[in-house]
Amino acid sequence: MLTELNINLNMNNKNTYDANMGSILHGFLMENISTEFSKDMHRNQLHSYSQYIIKDGEQLIWTINTLDSDTKKEIVDRIITLDSVKLKHRKENISIEKKEIKSITYDQLFERFYIKKQAKSIKLRFITPTSFKRKGEYMIYPTVRLIFQSIINKFNDFSKDIGVSCDEFLPLLEEMLILKNYNLRSTTFSLEGIKIPSFCGELEYFINAPQNIINMVHMLAEFGTYSGIGIKTSIGMGGIKVIHG
Repeated sequence: MLTELNINLNMNNKNTYDANMGSILHGFLMENISTEFSKDMHRNQLHSYSQYIIKDGEQLIWTINTLDSDTKKEIVDRIITLDSVKLKHRKENISIEKKEIKSITYDQLFERFYIKKQAKSIKLRFITPTSFKRKGEYMIYPTVRLIFQSIINKFNDFSKDIGVSCDEFLPLLEEMLILKNYNLRSTTFSLEGIKIPSFCGELEYFINAPQNIINMVHMLAEFGTYSGIGIKTSIGMGGIKVIHG
């Protein structure tokens, strides 16, 4: 099961909050889950959750996504009971003004985006700093391979009945996804005094492919809104939204 929890936080009349708060909120999450589950997550290379924070006018919206039912129980079901977020590092208490939750099973994801006919165009909107890492170097230009390899690796790890072969599918996508438009900018994500090179912005693709490939692209992209894309999605990076058509 895929779950998204959106929490509206009070900004306390401050304008210093931004996406870099993701690492602080990650610490808050770790304080509110069981020690055993926290240790299990640290042992896994692919996290079963992602989280990030964005500004929307005078509101801070904290999004927590989980990729399976066990993680939903350990993270979402605990956090949703809280009335405030206590940031020990900043000695602040931020009140929670609103909570919204939605869930979808992997079967429902498949039925909604793969079984039904999808549009030949798709937009990926990177709403928090995003980056990839290859051979020890940060990669801050989002190629088709980097984007979908990140998504497919996580999808295969958590989808029990549906799998996608990177070796077979990625070369097809590189050939069939045609970049129509883009609006990207370089940025950084601050983590414990280190600035991680990254990017934000939007990509629009035309999918010049048979319908089954088109549908698969849309399904994987939608999964990416839960899993996040690229590195450090558990601390606030790689948050995306998708416009289907």
